Amino acid sequence: MKKFFTWFYYLSKRQFKNWLFIILLLIMPLCAFGLRQVSIGIESTIKIGIVDEDNSVPSSDFISGLSEHSSIIGYTIYDNTASMEKAVLNGSVQCGYTILQGFENRVLNNSRVGLIRVYTKPESSISFLSNEIIFAKVFELCGYPALVKDIDEFNAFSNISDDEWASLKNSYETYLTNGKTFSFDYTNGDIDKTSSISITDYIKTPVRGIVALLIFLAALAGGFNYIKDKNSGFGWKMCIYDTAIPVFFCNISGIISLYIVGISGNITKEAATLLCYSLIVISFTCILSTLIKNLAIYCATIPIFVMGSIVCSPIFFNLSTFIPAMKVLQMFFMPTYYFLIFNVWN
Repeated sequence: MKKFFTWFYYLSKRQFKNWLFIILLLIMPLCAFGLRQVSIGIESTIKIGIVDEDNSVPSSDFISGLSEHSSIIGYTIYDNTASMEKAVLNGSVQCGYTILQGFENRVLNNSRVGLIRVYTKPESSISFLSNEIIFAKVFELCGYPALVKDIDEFNAFSNISDDEWASLKNSYETYLTNGKTFSFDYTNGDIDKTSSISITDYIKTPVRGIVALLIFLAALAGGFNYIKDKNSGFGWKMCIYDTAIPVFFCNISGIISLYIVGISGNITKEAATLLCYSLIVISFTCILSTLIKNLAIYCATIPIFVMGSIVCSPIFFNLSTFIPAMKVLQMFFMPTYYFLIFNVWN
């Protein structure tokens, strides 16, 4: 054990003589702090305007239902369409919706036209998202009346008892809310915090990716030192020291960075994820630096791995969502494994 700490001390001392390594350690928490400070003043809520011209019970229920699920969308109620149109034009809201007169009758009669009118600017893309949310709420209002109407009009289902109607209603509500009809999964996100989303939630995944990338870069730099030490006569055990020491200090810097951006509730899981990822990175680098004995060739691989990680790994965006073949290519770059471990544990 004494020998281990002796090697750790002297090799750590050698690392800290390299000013680039010190910059690498400082750049992660500084970038995290800068991103958090910038994000504090940014409004993350999408603002939508609503006008109720029908003033009926279904239209009131419709607006109440929207307000109950407004984690990323904030709804502003206007007295008339003219004031809402003005707000859309000056950018106070991204788009607006007017619940037209006759909304209640059309809903009860299973009509799909003349329910709601959309107001948006041509250059806005928010309406594509908000239209889906609005339609989902309209479906909740229209769905069951439409089902009842179809059953009444279809002669095969005559003489339905009250118990059967109650069972039908319960089944409808179950399939409406249990996720079997429609659902979606969060990827690389904090699932327990999706009910209240702030702009800092959007920067956590890139910060995690940057931490994973810089740990990988530190390991590759350690492999560079190992090849030099190997050429000087040191054995393979030196590879573990040369790669693990910079990775160890980058892990400390990475945990501090994650804490700065607001990831404090599950910091133990974050540390465990980084530990598992670090073991994979160290193993990969030791194999790579053992196979490549030429220092120049090894140095030429470093920018390839770094740029490949930025493009292929899901650090800033996940290309495999659009290009399925990228799922295979991602596996050649170490930051991908960080997110795989993270998704398994979260």
